[in-house]
Amino acid sequence: MAAAGLCVAGPAGHVFLGWMEQHVMAATPMSRTAVALKFTLDQVLGLVLWQAAFLTINPSYRAAARNLLRGRETAVV
Repeated sequence: MAAAGLCVAGPAGHVFLGWMEQHVMAATPMSRTAVALKFTLDQVLGLVLWQAAFLTINPSYRAAARNLLRGRETAVV
């Protein structure tokens, strides 16, 4: 997991945050509205992207998610 974080999550997060700094309210990047919007984008888009990535690389997490979507309870191991 550390290698994935170092090689994938770190660079992807760096690029995404850099993109937000240049494109999301670039005229007033430190205003409360800009910071709140960037935070919200980071949390919402990050949730979708990182959950998809985690589902891809972790078989037990993927199985638990499938069971959850099918309405079955899963035991936490």
